[in-house]
This record gives sequence, structure tokens and C-alpha cells, in this order.
Amino acid sequence: MTSLTSHLPLHLPHPDVRRLTDAAHAAGAKIHAVVEPHEHHECKRYEFLEDALLAREMGRL
Repeated sequence: MTSLTSHLPLHLPHPDVRRLTDAAHAAGAKIHAVVEPHEHHECKRYEFLEDALLAREMGRL
């Protein structure tokens, strides 16, 4: 069976779409940069729990 799309012209996205996606990615990166230190702080807050769980698991082995 021949390809049904071979006769259709190639459709490229409008250049403005690229600018919008780049802006969205940049905004997402900025938000992540603001939120990430807070996430690391929360992980450090409960670091003792991770150590306790690891010790318990190692004791089971």
C-alpha cells in the first residue's frame, strides 16, 4: 500500500510557535530554579528518617 501522506505538503510550525515554546521552557526553568532549593531543604529536614530506614533494611539482609 502506498503512503497516503506522500502527496501532502510538508507542514512546518510557524516561527512564533517556536518562540512561545522557548518562552514556556524558560519560564519553567525559572520556576524550577526558585522551587528546587526549597525541595532540597525539605529533603535535608528528614535526612535522619532516610538513614533510619536504610539501617533497618540493612539489618534485614
